[in-house]
Amino acid sequence: MKKAMSYLSNCVVFGERKPYLGMLVSLCVVTDPDAMKPTDQLEGVSMQWAKRVGSKATTYSAAKQGEVIKREIDAGLKKGAEHVISRS
Repeated sequence: MKKAMSYLSNCVVFGERKPYLGMLVSLCVVTDPDAMKPTDQLEGVSMQWAKRVGSKATTYSAAKQGEVIKREIDAGLKKGAEHVISRS
């Protein structure tokens, strides 16, 4: 999935031996160097991708609410699924 969606920070696909798959995704965000915890601010490849697809989101909170982001992640999921082997 990450090959199809390089703008993701992480993704977990689940649903082994099920007739469908589910996926949790996260975008790249800025890390607070003092607390060593993620902030809400998008960074790097995720920020560039959001702009490229026409989103004005600059935070993870805004991105997860954006229809453009949802549509693009869904398209990436479909593209990535073409290479997934189901064992259901």
